[in-house]
Amino acid sequence: SEEKTKSRLEEFNELMAALKKSCKSSPETFDEIYNLIGKILDNIIKSPEEEKFRTLNENNAKLKQTIFKFDSSKKIMELVGFRKKEGGSVSAETQTQHYNPLDVSNLKHIKMDIDIAYKNCL
Repeated sequence: SEEKTKSRLEEFNELMAALKKSCKSSPETFDEIYNLIGKILDNIIKSPEEEKFRTLNENNAKLKQTIFKFDSSKKIMELVGFRKKEGGSVSAETQTQHYNPLDVSNLKHIKMDIDIAYKNCL
């Protein structure tokens, strides 16, 4: 069986469609997650040297209710380049952070793919 490797855009298309389905009961959550991912990427693109923009905290209330709530949006963030890393202590508990090391030109292309995938869902 010949397995064709999916392009990044095809993967984003599938993940966005899955995310939209997960947000069926609350379509505004789908838009909110898309806008949030865009904002996260824009921040890194504008200030690539800022460590804080490249780091997402899994315990952040807003992210918990949006990006980290659904498998598909977590997978989108992985595809964007975010990787889990243990670290940072808040009142001695370990929190999982997600860090993105990708360069800006790469992230600009990724953002375009995400925008296309989002529009394909509308």
